[in-house]
Amino acid sequence: MFNNIFRRTLAASALLIGASVWVAPIAKAADDNGTVSGEVAAINTVDYTAPNQFTLDPTNGNTDQDFGSVVIQNNDNDGWTLTVTSTNNGNLNNATFGNIPYTDFEANRGAGVIDVTITGGADTIEDVAALTCADSTGCTYAITADIAGAAIDGMAAGVYSDLLTFTLTSK
Repeated sequence: MFNNIFRRTLAASALLIGASVWVAPIAKAADDNGTVSGEVAAINTVDYTAPNQFTLDPTNGNTDQDFGSVVIQNNDNDGWTLTVTSTNNGNLNNATFGNIPYTDFEANRGAGVIDVTITGGADTIEDVAALTCADSTGCTYAITADIAGAAIDGMAAGVYSDLLTFTLTSK
């Protein structure tokens, strides 16, 4: 009897092991996916470099006098606006002796001269409705103005200055 029970147990164990092997899951490959992305950060910088102090010429005036340069970088797809503000409403000022007006204030980007009127204190230099000046070198504007000899003639010796503020706004 013991022999019989042993054989049945052995046979049942063999069937159980065989069934377990037969229903065991088959190894399969796993997969997953994801999106790779990068972002270009917004760039909106303006850098004004003022010229060295210059000498005002009461006899001949100062035509196309260097007023420095502005470098802008902007990568807004809708464009940007560059404005300039003059603290002294388009005048070189000496607090004691008064104003010497400058005229024909211009910005030249190499694509043509842009006349700017800042006698009211502020004006738009350029209003762009597209992606421009986005590369690493940006866009450079040479700034010039005319100062008439008659405006300088008869003025007292001293330093006359104006504070120019350039503002770059993304659209």
